[in-house]
Amino acid sequence: MQDRWIILTTYYDIRDANEDADKLNLAGIRCQVVTYDAGHALFPLEDEEQWIGLEVQEDDYEAAADLLDLRPHTVESIYEEVPVAPNAGAERRKRNRRLWIWSGIVLGAILLRLMMELWG
Repeated sequence: MQDRWIILTTYYDIRDANEDADKLNLAGIRCQVVTYDAGHALFPLEDEEQWIGLEVQEDDYEAAADLLDLRPHTVESIYEEVPVAPNAGAERRKRNRRLWIWSGIVLGAILLRLMMELWG
């Protein structure tokens, strides 16, 4: 029977991938850390072009996801992770209004000073 490897999750840091791979190996789940750099190993790349993945056997996917506590994202889980202020729009408008007022005062003072120097 042929082994079928599938990506369990991806990482930005190789150390995090290796740490999770160690956890899986200690639990007896075969895994491997894989990287892809779009063939540009000598040149820095954008984040979209390089990644680090952790692969597991297809049969071990559920056990590995449970062990690493990986859950698929839902809309509700995203809102739980990122708190959104109820009046964020009102607060932003208030802050912008203050910025415009102070900008007008400073600009007015500069123009008044220039006019006094020209005609004074």
